[in-house]
Amino acid sequence: MPAPQLVGGFACLCKQDRLSAIASICCCPGVRQLLSPPCSHLSVRAGETSLLERLLALVLSGRGLAAAAGTALSCFAASPNGAHTLIHTCNLPLRALALVQDCGAARDWRRCLPLLSLLSDLGSQPEGQRAILRYAAPSGDLFPALLQLAAHQHGAGSDAAAVAALAVVRQVLRHPDAKPFAIKHGAVQQLADAVVAAGARPALAAEAARALWALASGSGSERAKAGLRGCGLPEALDAALGVCRRDGEAAWAPALLQACEALQRLLA
Repeated sequence: MPAPQLVGGFACLCKQDRLSAIASICCCPGVRQLLSPPCSHLSVRAGETSLLERLLALVLSGRGLAAAAGTALSCFAASPNGAHTLIHTCNLPLRALALVQDCGAARDWRRCLPLLSLLSDLGSQPEGQRAILRYAAPSGDLFPALLQLAAHQHGAGSDAAAVAALAVVRQVLRHPDAKPFAIKHGAVQQLADAVVAAGARPALAAEAARALWALASGSGSERAKAGLRGCGLPEALDAALGVCRRDGEAAWAPALLQACEALQRLLA
């Protein structure tokens, strides 16, 4: 089917099943081109917004069909061409920073969940990792804004948003150049403190342990591992594993146990 006809078939984005269909089709490598320049600028009628911008606007709204739109963009964001398009054509880092800051100021944690999921997909690509680590604006930097979001502990949905924010942090810490940013913004200590607090927030502790594993393994440096040992991480892991042994029947225990044991082996 010609590109304009396929885009035209997705013109009405008012129902969940239409976005589910878009999600399935957008994961096909050949169809991802429809979301990239020049095809991303195709409109159903003259003057209408492109399919890519419609989906992204839904994600950034954080309301209604935002999660479904994020699912539709997931495979696109996790591809090299898609990551490049979202960063350079759609200016996603700037728009993401604005939404994260707005959600933090309003304590509207649930609103940012679709965006955080999309940023995690974007962070699977090296270009996406660099963009999230390095994006800076007069109003602030994106990477520390995500760390700050992960530190919030109050309000409906704050735990889910914190875990989702750390999932993005984990992705970008895989980049070889991540260590200076992690040190500059106090990420290592924040993540270690989250592991220590496993008894209160086990899901967050598990994601923090995965993020630290990503940092230590991504750097490939014994010096980096020594730095993690020096911030009290071995003791934090022992405490977290003790929580797992104490509450072994809890639903969250296997994920926390697996994350902490993997990090413990890496640091041994």
